[in-house]
Amino acid sequence: QIVKSIIQPGSNVQITQSTDKQVNLAQTCTSWYYCTISTLDGFPTSVQCFYGGLDCYDLPIDTSSPGIPPTSGGGDSGGGGSGGNPPNPCAGQNPSSIKNGKVINSIKINLVNPGDGGFPPPVSPDPCTIPPSPEDPCAKMKKQKQKLPTNFTAKNTEILAKPGNNEYGTDLKLANLTSNTYVNTPITTINSPNSWSPNFTWNSTSGYTIGASHRHPAGNAPSPSDVLALVNNLSNPQLVSAGITAKAFYKANAYRTILTSSTTYIITVNDWEKLQNYQTHADELDDIFIDIAVQYQVDNNVSQNIATEYALAKLFGDAINVFKAPNSSINFAVAGIDQDGKLILISCPN
Repeated sequence: QIVKSIIQPGSNVQITQSTDKQVNLAQTCTSWYYCTISTLDGFPTSVQCFYGGLDCYDLPIDTSSPGIPPTSGGGDSGGGGSGGNPPNPCAGQNPSSIKNGKVINSIKINLVNPGDGGFPPPVSPDPCTIPPSPEDPCAKMKKQKQKLPTNFTAKNTEILAKPGNNEYGTDLKLANLTSNTYVNTPITTINSPNSWSPNFTWNSTSGYTIGASHRHPAGNAPSPSDVLALVNNLSNPQLVSAGITAKAFYKANAYRTILTSSTTYIITVNDWEKLQNYQTHADELDDIFIDIAVQYQVDNNVSQNIATEYALAKLFGDAINVFKAPNSSINFAVAGIDQDGKLILISCPN
């Protein structure tokens, strides 16, 4: 695999080139993907990629080190070799790169995050390093369901049944670090319609906090504060004093549940480093979140619930996973944004 990232002149489009090359052959095929990185007030929000086509190039037979194929020789026509080169290896082995709108033949996409201060980031000194393929979001959701407590829906129903319009919630604490046994934590409130306070602990007596579940009586989706609460726990003195292994365990298992009268949301983290960068702008995020939600609600005539879902996905992008299910259910779908900039739900098999 040879990976190269460039910016198309005069545009806001990042082009990622991923080359599948067979050793000791004189030609190679290149699949192009055009990736647009969306930003909001300097924050990267999402990356959308579109297939650009398949090209075949000549490579000199004596090429001994990896590099980007030259544009001379076979060119983008994919025709036979030149100057005595062997026949085009793409002709018989990769006759089609698109089938039913999906990439086939194991062609890989390299999604590159913006570098510090903008994009493109520096090209890796090892251009043949293959980034790991993104995990199927439904596979992530399935793993998360296996981590839920056995009384997950029952406890959420108790929280929603609390009287009044204040937020109520409970901590999600493991009894130990070797099983999926949860501590039976109380449902609490600070008598506020807009906030709830968790009680983080990391010890064998009170339990090991990996998240929290609380309700939003106004009906809005998780807020930036709900997301960043997961990051804030990393600096809790109990977790810090427990050491690196404890932090790694927390990161691998942390999640946060938000409840409305109709919907259960679960937030998990894909990119802790990116969220920690957002944390430095925490005071600005709520205003940005509200602006995005209001605009989406006006433009698309949707509910506050849907508008705030969109704002969450737009603001944090692939740094988090957003799972959504009807109340009293664990049949979660994955929330995201499609190539037209609309909120979508990916249904997953149970």
